[in-house]
Amino acid sequence: MILLNYKSEALAKFKEWKVVSAQESGKQVKRFPPDGGCEYTPKKFAQYLESEGITKEMTMPSSPQSNAVVEWANCTILEHVQCMLDDAGLSNKY
Repeated sequence: MILLNYKSEALAKFKEWKVVSAQESGKQVKRFPPDGGCEYTPKKFAQYLESEGITKEMTMPSSPQSNAVVEWANCTILEHVQCMLDDAGLSNKY
């Protein structure tokens, strides 16, 4: 799991993730299905994907069904965050 402090970090973190993913799985990234978030739309990001031969397949906005894997991962992350907050004794307002 890679967390961003700023959306401008998306490309650098994607590059890091791509290397680790390839090392762990032995496979190369071929598709990238972003949800249309502004962190994935800069020209540099598109140019990088193209230079690496990665197909950018935009998912439908406001349609989590079209990107079930990411939505499942987000749910898992939120569950982990909630557990950490509970373990730290913080109230639900956080």
